Amino acid sequence: MICYSRCGVKQKPVTVLIKSLLLVVLSGFPLGYSWAAAETASTGNVSMETVGYLGQAHADRESIFSSMRANWEGSTWGRLFDTHAQANLMLTLNHTAYSFADLPDAYLATSAALSPVQVALGRKTESWNKLDQFWSLGIWEPRFRWDYLAPQEVGLMGTFATLDQHWFRLTAFGSPIFIPERGVPVEFKDGVFTSLSPWFLNLPSQGNLLGTPTPIRYQLVSPSVMDIVSHFGLGFLFRVGEKTGPWGSVGYTYKPINQLLIGYDGKYDLSTTTIKANLYPRVLYHELTSLEVGYGGTPVEGWISMLKEQPIRDQTLPSLRTQEIQDSLALASMLGIDLWGKGASATRVELGSLLQWGGDAPDLGPDSQPGVNTFESRYPFQNAGVVSVKTPLFGRLGRHWTVLGKMLYDFGNLGTILETEVKYSPNPKWMMTLGLEVLGSTRELQAGATMDFISRYRANDRVHGGISYVF
Repeated sequence: MICYSRCGVKQKPVTVLIKSLLLVVLSGFPLGYSWAAAETASTGNVSMETVGYLGQAHADRESIFSSMRANWEGSTWGRLFDTHAQANLMLTLNHTAYSFADLPDAYLATSAALSPVQVALGRKTESWNKLDQFWSLGIWEPRFRWDYLAPQEVGLMGTFATLDQHWFRLTAFGSPIFIPERGVPVEFKDGVFTSLSPWFLNLPSQGNLLGTPTPIRYQLVSPSVMDIVSHFGLGFLFRVGEKTGPWGSVGYTYKPINQLLIGYDGKYDLSTTTIKANLYPRVLYHELTSLEVGYGGTPVEGWISMLKEQPIRDQTLPSLRTQEIQDSLALASMLGIDLWGKGASATRVELGSLLQWGGDAPDLGPDSQPGVNTFESRYPFQNAGVVSVKTPLFGRLGRHWTVLGKMLYDFGNLGTILETEVKYSPNPKWMMTLGLEVLGSTRELQAGATMDFISRYRANDRVHGGISYVF
């Protein structure tokens, strides 16, 4: 089974162990590269966390997840090569199916001392588009969506060539392979998809056939792994301006869409008196164009970003009902202000906005209805604003406490996400956290209407707490 944004694979403990050992080997590579390295740097942390979902009413949903996490990041800068790797590991203590290991960044690059042009090979994150990063859309770079409220950004896989000067930076990207973004772990058994995750909504278990409720059994008709990954991509990003002061950038890419789209068909099986539904993952290409201007520095920074997406329709059988997307244009802005204090101890306010047109389109194929889209939107917010505040508490003891608050309101879909978190750090090594996320929607859905992100997951209010150690 291919793992993508709406489907995952239940991982066996042995698989998780093998992946964990692989992470250890890969993470040790930069540190073992000292024979040619002039400088090394690494940081990491381990933590214990418990997350409790407050609104889970379904028997097939788990409401409490306790986990142990480890995150590590390391770099080397040598005479011949530079390396960088970032590794994440989560072991869910009460649900092994929800454990994972991931490498958001892992690449080998030629040294900056050899040439002004650095060539890197591997998985590498880049600041391709501020809009895509700030709103965690996964349009330009893929995500690991194990948590839909806090998806992990991961890099594109391929070859990168970068010319970085004081006042401009040019990055070119090319790759013969494609790795779709991953989602929550899902188990397929006896024609039914299930998941412990609250972020997976079960597919309908029965349909209406001639007025009679009839069970539905699914089958994933997945292409081979090579058929999925054998898709090329290319792109570039040109940025002018230094880290502080005014800057601008323009970017373009032609590559596969990070999310696999779906087509499906169904027929009645007389032998089992069930509806057999076949799901067909599809790889589509798109063109992305980015244009941005901004100002970097303290105590004020900000930017305005435009992202245009032009999907390229694939060829599908006329018997399939297919998920459709259309051209999209998105505009976003962000203004960040340090009201007082400096660096990590500053009281900071950020204001952001998003306007988005297009993107989703009505389904096509047999039994599709005009104007109806039955699939999850690739743009979770339509027209939205967000405000966030981070501040340390005052007083001698207050310097060990940090309070974070965030409110997002989707004007187009009448939905709200409230997030708050309190951090206590008695010293630089230890930190304790306690947080709350609440989703609310006043939108009244009509029959056949597409559910937006907040309406779809409005039951996923949750609290979380944990303790972490930095090494």
